[in-house]
Amino acid sequence: MTRIILTLCEGPHDVAFLYRILKTEGYQSFNKKLQEFPTPIADLLIEEVKLADVEELKIDQVKNRLLPREVLHKTDTYILFYAIGGASKAELRKSLVDSIYALIPQNENEISPLSDDTDLSVIYFFDADNQGVEARIKQINSEIISVLGDIADPFENNGEKKKIKGLNLGGFVFSTNEGKGKLEDILIPMMKESNEKIFEDAAIFLENADPERQKELKLIDEDGTLKETRGKKVKYDIQKSLVGVVGQLQRSGSSNVVAIRFTDYVSLDKIRKDQNCSQIITFFKLFEQ
Repeated sequence: MTRIILTLCEGPHDVAFLYRILKTEGYQSFNKKLQEFPTPIADLLIEEVKLADVEELKIDQVKNRLLPREVLHKTDTYILFYAIGGASKAELRKSLVDSIYALIPQNENEISPLSDDTDLSVIYFFDADNQGVEARIKQINSEIISVLGDIADPFENNGEKKKIKGLNLGGFVFSTNEGKGKLEDILIPMMKESNEKIFEDAAIFLENADPERQKELKLIDEDGTLKETRGKKVKYDIQKSLVGVVGQLQRSGSSNVVAIRFTDYVSLDKIRKDQNCSQIITFFKLFEQ
């Protein structure tokens, strides 16, 4: 049985974290040509590339096509990771899920492009944020209904799997024990373990940040003279900054994605004994069956 699991994440940090966890379960990167992907995903990916009117795209839009950011493979299971964005990107997720759902015949007269031994799944990963786990699960239900129509058995709990109208679906929300929070609330305690001094020093360093210098620096032309001015304050997240700072000690010039994916702050031993990681692994295993 070929199992294809589309994993819809908010951002690249989520993808990097899930990548790191699943590598401990024997998954390997699948870096092959699009035509070498299993049918019908190969056709969908190739079509997505063809649909891009490159001449009309801006440079910063080229990388934002609906293509997976990472692909993992183990035996006959393929996990495609997408970094789509948060709640505001619901239409992008809908478009992707719609294209997958269209592959599944809904009556006996339809001809399926799927072979009998192909199983399709779509799973959602969200941060609980301040809205909480329950609100995110309602959001997942709403997005599924927007594609599949009314569903008799909506999701009620975190980490569930359901088969609805021929499509395997699931949702997982990153949260603390209080039911709120985000990826970094899970990630940083793991990274900090056995590295307390490094993280304490990095936190002190970040506390010295000047709020005024968090406002965007711009160049403006004032009567033919270039001048510097400050714009709006940019989004500042001290947790993300903390991951970035400690990451520089092992990967100079690296992004947070690289720090999460490659540094030894997240080790095999930590992943294996962490409750959140265990829950995520258990969740993915539901779709391997």
